Amino acid sequence: MQQNLVKSSSLRGQTFWGRGPENCGDYNSSPQETGFFCEHGDYGSHYGRFFVQWYSQFLIDHANTILSLATLAFEKIQILVKIPAVYWWYRSKSHAAELTGSNLNLSSKENHDPEGLTWQVLNSTWEEGLCVAGENVFPCFDKEVLMILLETAKPSNDPDHHHFVFFNYKPPLPILPLLDTTLCFSELDQFVRFMHGTYMGQNS
Repeated sequence: MQQNLVKSSSLRGQTFWGRGPENCGDYNSSPQETGFFCEHGDYGSHYGRFFVQWYSQFLIDHANTILSLATLAFEKIQILVKIPAVYWWYRSKSHAAELTGSNLNLSSKENHDPEGLTWQVLNSTWEEGLCVAGENVFPCFDKEVLMILLETAKPSNDPDHHHFVFFNYKPPLPILPLLDTTLCFSELDQFVRFMHGTYMGQNS
């Protein structure tokens, strides 16, 4: 990896760019705790843009290699890849979580929310013709939240009728709270029925 960076920086005529940034922080650092990802940080400099573009392409090439080998090994078996959604830094201007995951998202649209990240991933995936599955991150009890999940899994206004191939509903843990009266089983039953069929927000 280091050799690849050195080679790429040499091709750009900037050999001193081959060391990589030293102010990115560590695994648990927030963007504002680093000199690279903080607001007006080095990620926006000439060197920073070079590095994040190189890093993104390096990870993409690595993923392509792994997927190609997996395809050869598993042949016609469908492979499921689980991708965590690190949305709590999506409002930061640097989009540090996306950059370190190879997704260049430097459009300066820092006023997004978790739903914004979700739709960006879904639209990009569906445009590539890939299947998408999902699960709830937090326990879902009420009708409003369940309907948001339903709209995400089966967008009502999508002319191409994209939808999740399956949805993994994660109940609250421990399982005992399921006996609490705050959970409306009729709404959960309706949610499951809508997920399997057509609901009132869809045309077909």
